[in-house]
Amino acid sequence: MKKVFVVYNPVSGLRKMRNLRPVIEKRLIKLGCEYEVYETQKENNDFSGMLMSDYDVILAVGGDGTVADVADYVVKHDIKASLGIVGTGSTNLLALSLKIPVVNSSAAVDFAVNNEGKAMDVGLANGRVFLIAAGKGYDNVFMTGATREMKRKIGFLAYVWSFFTTYLAHPKCKYQIEIDGYSHEVEAKTVLVFNFLRLSEKKLGPGFKPDDGVFEVVAMNPTSLWSLIRIGLFLLLRKEKHTHPKITFFEARSSVKIHSDADRGYQIDGDVLDDTGDLDITVMKRRLNVVYCSTSSK
Repeated sequence: MKKVFVVYNPVSGLRKMRNLRPVIEKRLIKLGCEYEVYETQKENNDFSGMLMSDYDVILAVGGDGTVADVADYVVKHDIKASLGIVGTGSTNLLALSLKIPVVNSSAAVDFAVNNEGKAMDVGLANGRVFLIAAGKGYDNVFMTGATREMKRKIGFLAYVWSFFTTYLAHPKCKYQIEIDGYSHEVEAKTVLVFNFLRLSEKKLGPGFKPDDGVFEVVAMNPTSLWSLIRIGLFLLLRKEKHTHPKITFFEARSSVKIHSDADRGYQIDGDVLDDTGDLDITVMKRRLNVVYCSTSSK
């Protein structure tokens, strides 16, 4: 019998994805699990229940933000249980990237309970754990424009709306990037540090892997909507050693520090922060056990 601690966000994502607690509990009972459920609040969440027993699985039920908050607590308290994910958010980028079921919540619970966790890299950005990416620049503005209420109503289209209403108002600037002790200067609209991200069956390039101990630093400087579309296609289709005039790639194996000449906020796994200071990132290799499918290319 597996012991499961459930962190359940009751207001995550689209309305049709809410009120899933009875579904989750029913499935856990059918699987013969012993479980506890903690429902998240707007603020001041207390995950200390994870420490009260030797749980086999910590099950995060919510969007990418909920998963990131749970992962932050698990890593910082050195909890050995595997992290399972039931994606109920507007985008569920991490669950999709790791090929975890997202449409069928019962299937996601089955997947989390019936499979073993695999070691995954995580990042520590200004003291906060992230799983997908952190960035400084336009991505902060872009994500701010997609408000929580808008995402609840129209889902991913909120980000499309945000792009068209914010893109032209955010100019490029110079960034100083220190990677593993070496300094670089770039002119860009945004600088992103990726641990892992996958769209459809394509990884975003050869460096985007969840367990290789390498983060990919991407400085992007699109000059128009068409330029941005071309960058997106390039990232989806590119192969080893291919380059793009509007993108600069770096690889980081231990640390990244990003400084911008102009005031630029940053985001950590989609959580927008108003702080315009430097973004300091540490690579934490294979630090978190997550239940996910193999992401290796065939």
